[in-house]
Amino acid sequence: MNLANLKRTLKFDYLTFLAITRSFFKDKNFLKYFGFIYGLYFIGIFKFLTSDVLYRDDTGRFLEMYNNYGTAASRFLSSFLGRILHINSLYLNYISSLTQLITIVFLSIASMALVKIVNKKITYFGLIASLAVGLSPFFLECLSYKFDSPYMALATTCAILPFLFVKRLSLFFITSILFLLCMWNTYQTNNGIYIVLSMFVVLNLILQKANLKEILKFIFVSILAFIVALAIYKFLIIPLSEPHGYTQAVTKTISSFDELKQTFTKFYQLMDFYIGEHIIRNLFFVFCILFTLTKLFGRKANLALSIFSIVIFLFVGFFATFGIFYVFSNLNWAPRLYASFGTFVAIITISLTAVKIKVLNFAFKSLVLFFSYSLIVISFIY
Repeated sequence: MNLANLKRTLKFDYLTFLAITRSFFKDKNFLKYFGFIYGLYFIGIFKFLTSDVLYRDDTGRFLEMYNNYGTAASRFLSSFLGRILHINSLYLNYISSLTQLITIVFLSIASMALVKIVNKKITYFGLIASLAVGLSPFFLECLSYKFDSPYMALATTCAILPFLFVKRLSLFFITSILFLLCMWNTYQTNNGIYIVLSMFVVLNLILQKANLKEILKFIFVSILAFIVALAIYKFLIIPLSEPHGYTQAVTKTISSFDELKQTFTKFYQLMDFYIGEHIIRNLFFVFCILFTLTKLFGRKANLALSIFSIVIFLFVGFFATFGIFYVFSNLNWAPRLYASFGTFVAIITISLTAVKIKVLNFAFKSLVLFFSYSLIVISFIY
């Protein structure tokens, strides 16, 4: 590609970016949908808004007012935004519950974008189905942070937004790198969202019988964008700070095969511990079965390949929500490490709301409604 063609491509990508962004934010029903999902999240985190409990790092930030996101955790965007949000270049003033209200803004945009990506259009039931993005039992720990929660929610949004531009791969590649860098610089554990959404796009391409070249091209572009963003973060940004927590994991050596097996086992055990006996676990398995059946019903590819692809997506996607931290040793385990899991579940539940057979549509929406209600209930007893 010569320089003239490159300029034309970049110009067209820029215009496409503006067009898609405008169509999303200037939709005639945008404010209605935004108000609806914002209201649901407001109800869901109402207990967090009214509680006066400082959680973990909140205590130090409240007492000493330090803004060390950049120097201590390589979250330089969080540090920059913290200076703006708290109207202070050096210290973090205690402004809860304003931080949680801003958190809901980011989660609402993330939910709207995810519904648009999965179902091609935003609907009220799609938004209800998307509540798992921000109200999964694991993301509730993120919401517990009165200082950090807006940046954790922003990281979720940044991992989702590139997929609005997936139809034009050159633009998808550029936006993926930019948004992933924002994600790495706000909250690193949400990288699993990008991986799972990439798998979902590949699944749809296979089921719609896209040609092999198109499928491989998307896989290559998504992997390359992820690697480029991670490389920039690891080699150019992390050295500017002291490796800490999950940032430190990215600087460690790759796990051995035995360590990798132990990580998978630990992941499953902790997932079972957190949601093992709750009704949402049973609903999740039901949703996986229904997702499989609905995807098979609308497929164009042959049955065997379709079943294999869906099973791989569900099985690998379950573990992929953990992100790249699988491959690093000596991790610090915490519920927020699974923050991406809610988005994986939301992809499945959102898909079920788009079934066109009336009887099934009513049944699926009823299940999704009960599931979302369960998430709100859990948030009140968290």
